[in-house]
Amino acid sequence: MKHRSVIALLLTLFATTARADWPIVGPEATPTPAVVQPDSLFTEVDMDWTDATIQTDARALASVAQSTSDYLWRSDLRGDNSAPHGMRDELAITQQDVRDTLAFITQVAAEDEGRPGQRLEDPDFLSANFRVLKWAGDAEQARSNGVTVSGGRVRITKYLVYQHFGSAVETDVHNTGLYGIPDEEAQLSLDQADAQPNLLRHAYTRKQVLDGVFGPGGQSEGLAPTLVWMRRQDIHEALMQGTVELTLAAGITRTFNVHRSNGIPYVHGERNPERQDRFWYFREVDGVRGWGKSTEDKIQLQAGAAVAGDAQNLGLGGVYAIRATDGFRLVVLADTGGAFEPNLYQLDFFAGAFPDRTTFDQAVAPIPARADVYLLVRR
Repeated sequence: MKHRSVIALLLTLFATTARADWPIVGPEATPTPAVVQPDSLFTEVDMDWTDATIQTDARALASVAQSTSDYLWRSDLRGDNSAPHGMRDELAITQQDVRDTLAFITQVAAEDEGRPGQRLEDPDFLSANFRVLKWAGDAEQARSNGVTVSGGRVRITKYLVYQHFGSAVETDVHNTGLYGIPDEEAQLSLDQADAQPNLLRHAYTRKQVLDGVFGPGGQSEGLAPTLVWMRRQDIHEALMQGTVELTLAAGITRTFNVHRSNGIPYVHGERNPERQDRFWYFREVDGVRGWGKSTEDKIQLQAGAAVAGDAQNLGLGGVYAIRATDGFRLVVLADTGGAFEPNLYQLDFFAGAFPDRTTFDQAVAPIPARADVYLLVRR
C-alpha cells in the first residue's frame, strides 16, 4: 500500500510538472511534424511598467479589439472553427480570457473618450489590470528559415497599404490588370469553392496571371474580371501587403484587398516577387481588412493597433505590447499572411497607408527589427 501511495504521488507530481507539447500546424491548420513547448516561448512575468510610455491610440486599439471580438462571436455562432485559439490553453489562457481582454479594452476606451487622460496609456493601470507573459521567439524555427532572433526577442516586420495611382482602362503606364476571382466561382462561398480543387483559380501562377492569361489572347481570356489597371511592380507590392489604395482619374480613391489565393504556398526567403508562384485575387473593400474568410466578415484594421502573425498557433485576438525605442505599442493579432504558416518568432506591424517607402520608413523608425514582446491578458 505504501509503495502504491508513493507511486501515485510521483505520477501526480510528474503530471503537474510535465511540459505539454503543442503540435505546430501549418496553412489551414494542417498538421506538421514539428512540436513546441508553449511554456518555453511564453513565460509569465511580473512586468515593471515604471516610467513606461504607451504610444498607442486608445480609440484605434479599441476599434480593432471590438472588430476582433465581434468576429470571435460570429465564429462561435457558425461553429466553423474559423477563430483559432492556438496554444493558449496550454498557457492557462482560455478563449473566455481572450474575449474578456478584448471587451475590457473596448469598454475602457469608450469610458475614457473625450477625457484628458486615457487609462490604456497609463502604466499603473496596465499593471493593475493585465497579466503579462514574455514571448521569446522560436530561435530554432527562425534559423530554419534563415532568420536570426536572440535574447528572447521577437522579429518585428512592418506592413502598410501603399497609396498608388491606377486606371480604369489599360494605359502605357498602367498596363497590368488586378484581377478578381474567376467568374466560375463568383457565386460560390469559400467553403464551396475550396471543395472544388479544379477551379480555374488554382490553375495559374502569379507570373502567368500578371503576364495576361486572362487578358486578350490569353489561355483563359475574359474568364476573370479586371478590377483596375496598375503598374506591375505596384501589384507585387499589393500582393505583399494584402491591400492597396488607388487614386484613379478625377481623384477617385478605391481600396482593394486580397480575396482568394491560388493555393500555392509562399516560399520563405525568396525575395524576388517574380519567382513567387503564390497569387491572390482581389476584391474591392471599404477599408483595410485582416483575418476572415469573406471580405464582409474580415476584421477591420486600424493603423498602429494591429499586427499580423501566426494566428493558427498563437491564437487569434491576442493583445501584445511591443517595446519600441519611444515606448510600447499595444496591438491586437488580427491578421495573418503566407509568411506566418507557421511562424512562432515574428509579428508584422500594420503601420497604415503611405504614398511611398520613405514616408513609411520614417513613421516606423522607432520600432526595432527585434523587440521585446509581451502578451497581455485581463486579470
